[in-house]
Amino acid sequence: MKAGVELKKILKKEKISARQLALRVGVDQPYLCKVLNDQIKPSCDWLERVLKPLGYEIEFNKKRKGVIKL
Repeated sequence: MKAGVELKKILKKEKISARQLALRVGVDQPYLCKVLNDQIKPSCDWLERVLKPLGYEIEFNKKRKGVIKL
C-alpha cells in the first residue's frame, strides 16, 4: 500500500485540499505533499495524527498466501 495514494483518495472523498488538511491537523504542508506524491513514507504515528481528525484509522491485515477464491 502506498500511503500517498490512499491519503489522496481520502482527501477527494472528504472534499478537502492538502493545504486545508495541513492547517486542520497542524502538520507541515511540504511534508504532507511529499507523502501525497509518495516521495517519502510517513510513520504510522504521523498517519494516525493526520487521519484521526478526519474519522479514519489505520488497520493492518495479514495477507493469506495460497488462498484460492472460487
